[in-house]
Amino acid sequence: EIFPRKDTLQEADRLVARTLAAAPGDPYVQDTAGWVALRRGDTARAKPLLEGALAQQPDSPAFNYHVGMLYLKERNTVQAKRLLQRAVGSGQGFQGMEEAKKQLAKLG
Repeated sequence: EIFPRKDTLQEADRLVARTLAAAPGDPYVQDTAGWVALRRGDTARAKPLLEGALAQQPDSPAFNYHVGMLYLKERNTVQAKRLLQRAVGSGQGFQGMEEAKKQLAKLG
């Protein structure tokens, strides 16, 4: 089974939309909403949310990873590599580290 499934992402999107409405300036809520949007393929919606979260928490390895993956999807490989390197090089564990390392290896 592939995770997350489409219906799981739809439910997550519905829940995070409510949370985002209640706490629009919270970088963690912005990041979660942006990550769900990106996973659903909506880069236009994801971009301002993910970039906004990263602007507030520039040292967050997870936020750097998420924006790096957004840039990778947009084929902005220079910026993607920079942010993925920042995430992996942070010395902090984060969900997605293995994927970040895999993408960095592909970028060379």
